[in-house]
Amino acid sequence: MEIVILDTEYTSWAGSLERNWSGPREHKEIVQIAAIAVDANNLTELGHCSLLTRPIINPNLSNYFIELTGITNEIIAKEKLFHETIMEYRNFLGGRPVYACGEEGEIIAANLYINKINDLLELTRVHNLRPWFCSNGLNAEEIPSGKLHEHVGIPLNGRTHDALHDVRSILVSIKYLVQNGAPTPFVL
Repeated sequence: MEIVILDTEYTSWAGSLERNWSGPREHKEIVQIAAIAVDANNLTELGHCSLLTRPIINPNLSNYFIELTGITNEIIAKEKLFHETIMEYRNFLGGRPVYACGEEGEIIAANLYINKINDLLELTRVHNLRPWFCSNGLNAEEIPSGKLHEHVGIPLNGRTHDALHDVRSILVSIKYLVQNGAPTPFVL
């Protein structure tokens, strides 16, 4: 069985997390969506996609976001809009079940709404891995997905808050926990 692990990076500003994005014009507009296809039986990566997209409400990224992710306004200016990017992501999914470490389904739903896309609601069905991590000794409520690998002692090249790095951090952490006795988080 194959599954997909998903992560997104979305517009943010200094203090937006603490404000829960309640400031004026603060919306969680997706800037990067990354996913890896995984063999759920042996927990190996089968393929990946990493897509950048231009936000429409806040097309100029904040300095906070740029420092956090390394994605600049110059990079994003050349990228596609969300309605094109989400179709590429949908094609990559190919109907496989999706897992993430957080509320990525809600973030996708908000972006579908912002972009007036009504026919892709199946993309909002995402299984949240945070409770599984927490029940297996990793407080995923406090640890960013891109740092999970550090907490299980697995080195991983890349940058936290690069969505592709973060999904790989999730995968190696799951693999470590399963190899050490945790039940699989995937519905097989």
